[in-house]
Amino acid sequence: MIARREFLMQTAGVVALGAKERAGYALPVLAGQPAPSTAGAAPLVTFDLEITITGLCLFLEAPSKMHVLMVAPRSPVGGKKVERHYPRVFYDAVHDTPGTNAGTLYRVVPLEGTILDLSGLTPPGPIPPISAIPGLLDVSKYTTHKLKDPELFPPPNLACRVALPAPAGSPQTPDRVGPWKLTATTNPTVPEDTPADAAWKVVWTVSGIQDTELKWKLTTLVPNPPVEILPPLQPITVGGNKIIKLTISNVVRGESYHEPPKCVAPDPNAKLTHFHAFRDLYANSGSWPDLIYTGTTPPVCPLGPSGTPYTCVPSGGH
Repeated sequence: MIARREFLMQTAGVVALGAKERAGYALPVLAGQPAPSTAGAAPLVTFDLEITITGLCLFLEAPSKMHVLMVAPRSPVGGKKVERHYPRVFYDAVHDTPGTNAGTLYRVVPLEGTILDLSGLTPPGPIPPISAIPGLLDVSKYTTHKLKDPELFPPPNLACRVALPAPAGSPQTPDRVGPWKLTATTNPTVPEDTPADAAWKVVWTVSGIQDTELKWKLTTLVPNPPVEILPPLQPITVGGNKIIKLTISNVVRGESYHEPPKCVAPDPNAKLTHFHAFRDLYANSGSWPDLIYTGTTPPVCPLGPSGTPYTCVPSGGH
């Protein structure tokens, strides 16, 4: 694991859409420095929090929250080491900098070695099972055992853990494509599977949050890392509703951006080797299937990140 200072220098603390905004950016506040403060008492507001999650992450349901485990790949696939992934959260700077125009400047916060627990934003509510999230691939049948409570027993090769509160309605998984084939493993009890489609992102919306702002913080996952002090976020009004949007991703460097890649479908017969990294969360897990896209429509990739988001497909587990 590299030092947080080096990580910040490599990945930058901002994604800007213009030179003017880049020139005016200040680095995030680090532990040991005073956090930004707001003068005066602000009135309570009711707002929604929309969290888009993409990349190499495992959804693991709990009674009062949904854990999202960001994987740090370790197992080689086909003799090659899986590329390093970078867990991050992005948000529009309009939420923490008055006078900023929406859509012009984005903040990025590295999440490596941290816990981002958002589960206390609303009263506990029902957490949907993995089977209720459309298209979210469930890797449970390929594992040899269940994961323990990640708050008490963090699994191996975990880069970051995010905890989500109960959503408003069902989580959304737009732009799913298919079909797919999950090849049979060496375990004769695990048959080949052919999902009709698969989700490459999950949009988790929490409604009715009542506060003056979004108060959020990072805590440590590993011993003694520097943890950033996150500024409070202010909701903005969109379509008559107050909302804050976050994008959380765990992808390779070339696809890490403030919005997920636009290229959705992989090439026909593409084998998504990063899928094997989920085995790394399950110590001593057995053989792992190959995930192969069996659709015939080639991808259409506009300008922007060059890969497909299915390279780092999210999954569910137990």
